Amino acid sequence: MRIAYINVDWFKKSINTKSLIQERVDALNADLLIVLENIASFPVKEYPEVCHSQPLPTDKVFQYLDYGKYLNGEIPIRASIYSKYVPKAKIKVANPFSSVCCLYDIEGIEIAIYACVIGSFGIRYQKEIAMPELQCFIKDVDTILQLNKNLIVVGDLNTSFITSEKRELTQVNSREEILNLVEKYNMDITTKDLAHCIDHAIISRYLSTKVTIPKFTPFINTLELKDSPHFGLVVDIVVDAK
Repeated sequence: MRIAYINVDWFKKSINTKSLIQERVDALNADLLIVLENIASFPVKEYPEVCHSQPLPTDKVFQYLDYGKYLNGEIPIRASIYSKYVPKAKIKVANPFSSVCCLYDIEGIEIAIYACVIGSFGIRYQKEIAMPELQCFIKDVDTILQLNKNLIVVGDLNTSFITSEKRELTQVNSREEILNLVEKYNMDITTKDLAHCIDHAIISRYLSTKVTIPKFTPFINTLELKDSPHFGLVVDIVVDAK
């Protein structure tokens, strides 16, 4: 099972960068593709199933931004899951504008995929926007794990787990809060050692007993994406046949 994810920053790119992103994404042939800060018209191929977070309003200012004008009529979607698997269920989340969760049957294992954004404006509006998103994230992880312990979280967390980088949502203590959460629920941040990385994958150790999860590797780097500190990551997960 190949999982890939990328933050495309609303696909507000040059024509050449857009073409490169599309080319790399199509070449991955991933089973699950998570796209963050997405638009409804994002040109993906070969994915019969898609689950979006609730589209952001475009007819008014929403959380300090008029997305209709900002994106020239495109429909903004903070988190999308494109899949070759038919979802068994869409799990309710606390903030439908910033996250989405679906349950899939993958080679006989029910796996919950949760995609989210914490800190929709990065370091801006931390108390007003990032804090509620972080609180909803914590609530969702607790709720989902009660339903299914096979959980994979993919998110733009606006947080590096390399302390020397000093990249986090300091007003809401995002690094400490997330580290406490994963410790409490026996999870691993599989991307925590990646330099200049704020888009992360967090995986339940319960699921790790059933699958082999190598390191995530870049399929498009920051320079190519022209959006530091984001880059696209991919991993091939091997389901234990026992």
